[in-house]
Amino acid sequence: MPKIKFLEDRTVQDTEGQTFTKGSVHDVSDSSARHWINRGVAIEVADQPKAAPEPKKSKVTKKAASK
Repeated sequence: MPKIKFLEDRTVQDTEGQTFTKGSVHDVSDSSARHWINRGVAIEVADQPKAAPEPKKSKVTKKAASK
């Protein structure tokens, strides 16, 4: 299922009347994605990669300068 991001507020004209707000991202069927993208009110977006864990910082101790 593709993910799409709406570029403007849209309300579905059916019995449910679902509203999609500008900037919202939704998983939709292929046909729904084509529907909204072809009308120029949504774009397909890629899945966000999972955040990589931060690398562990090594503990480096500074030695005092010898004279």
